[in-house]
Amino acid sequence: MSGALQRIKVGDEYRDAWESAVRENPACGFMQSLTWAELQARQGVEVYPRLWLRDGRIEGGAIFQAARSLDGPGILVTPGGPLVPWHDPGRAAVLFAAIRREACRLRRRTDSILWRIEPRLAPPLPPYLRGFVRAPVDFDPFETNEVELSGGMAGVLVRMTSKGRYNVGLARRHGVEIEVTTDPASAARFHPLLVETAARQGFAAEPLCYLMDLAAILFPARMAAAFFATYGGETLAAAIVVFFGPRATYLYGASRREHREVMAPSALQAGIMAEAIERGCATYDLYGIDVQGDRTDHSYRRLSQFKRRFGGANRVHVGAHDLYGYDRIADAMLRFMRHLAVEEEPACRLAP
Repeated sequence: MSGALQRIKVGDEYRDAWESAVRENPACGFMQSLTWAELQARQGVEVYPRLWLRDGRIEGGAIFQAARSLDGPGILVTPGGPLVPWHDPGRAAVLFAAIRREACRLRRRTDSILWRIEPRLAPPLPPYLRGFVRAPVDFDPFETNEVELSGGMAGVLVRMTSKGRYNVGLARRHGVEIEVTTDPASAARFHPLLVETAARQGFAAEPLCYLMDLAAILFPARMAAAFFATYGGETLAAAIVVFFGPRATYLYGASRREHREVMAPSALQAGIMAEAIERGCATYDLYGIDVQGDRTDHSYRRLSQFKRRFGGANRVHVGAHDLYGYDRIADAMLRFMRHLAVEEEPACRLAP
C-alpha cells in the first residue's frame, strides 16, 4: 500500500468509476449500485454513498441506507456490500476499519441501533470483521444457485438436466413465446400475476407503486427488464430480472396455474438466459434455493426442484451480519420504558 486513504462523498465525478468498481467486485451485488440507491431514495430511504480513494483511485466504500421505523429507532444497512478488496486481506482490513468508523458515525446520526452488511463472501467472515453477529433477515438469499452462461444457449442446454432440456423443448413445440421489454409500463402488467402467485404460494407481493418506481428507474438505465411468456395470447409466466456487471439476477417471478402442460415457466427461464448472454453476462443467479434439499420449512423449498433443472451450481454466502450499537439500544429501551410509564400512569381522581 502507498498513499493514505481519503474519504469523499460519491458525486457525479466518480459515479461511473464507482459503478464499474462495484460491477467488477465479485463480493458486491447490484444493491450497492447508485441506480439502486436512487430507487431506495424514491421510497423514502435515506441514502449515504461514501467512497475512499488511495492515490486518486477508488479503493472501496459503501452505500449506507438508513431505514427508520415510525415509532422507534431504525437500522443502517449496506446491502450487497460494502465494496472492499477482499482478495487482499491487508488492504481490506485497513479500508474496512475506515468504513466501520463512518458507519458508527452515521449510526449515531440516524439513530440506528445497528449496522447490517451483506458481502457475497464464502464463509467464514474475515477475522477483522470482529463484533458482527448473524442477522435474522437477509436482503439477498444467502443460499443461491448460479447458472454458468459460457458457450451460449447451446452450452446452457447441455448443462441442464434432461428434464430441464425436455421442458424447454416442449414449450418451444407448443409455441410458447417470450417477450422482453424495458417499457416501465410493463410493471402494471406484471403485478397482477405476482399478486396471484403470492396468494397461491403464501408470500407477500411487492406493491404496485414499488414495482412502478423500480421499472421507471432501472429499465431506462438498462439495469433490468421484464419478461413475459405467452401461449395463445395469454400470459402464463413473467419475471423481472436485474442485469448488473457479469451477473443477471432473477429478482421477481410469477406464473399462472392454467396450461401447466405447455411449460411456460421453463421457456421463460430459457428466454432470460438468452437475453443475459446477449447482454454479456457470465452467470445467471436464480436467487434463492434450498441447498440441502431436505428442509420442509425452507422458504424456497417449492422452487428449488424447478431451479435445479437448469444446471446451475449451489452457492452459499456468509449472509447478512449485524454490528450492534449497544448505547443506541439502551437509549431506545429507556425511551420505550418512559413511553410505557406515561401510558400506564392512572388518571387523576377527585378525593372522596
